[in-house]
Amino acid sequence: MRGSEPDIKKFPTGAKTKISRGVPAGQRGKMFPMGDWSSAMQRRHFRSVLSFPDQLSQEAERLRAEAERLPQGMERRELERKARQVKSAAHMDAWLRSPGLQPPK
Repeated sequence: MRGSEPDIKKFPTGAKTKISRGVPAGQRGKMFPMGDWSSAMQRRHFRSVLSFPDQLSQEAERLRAEAERLPQGMERRELERKARQVKSAAHMDAWLRSPGLQPPK
């Protein structure tokens, strides 16, 4: 009895999705022509003003300043831990970008 069951389309990966009801199969792609909505669906890309290491340094400073304003406790320790992690990430980034690090030949 297909009328009471939702229409399911299987993809090669095994994922399932519902098929639009009430729209004939040949018309589904014509409902929203690509030119009408593609620009709204595209991801907006922007170039950051700061470099990645500068962003990491700024974030670490922000976390340390926020931690200093808090009284001793769990939340302050978590912020200090995050600041250390960000500082470690900045060191790793610098190490990976260093000219001494070369791929094997």
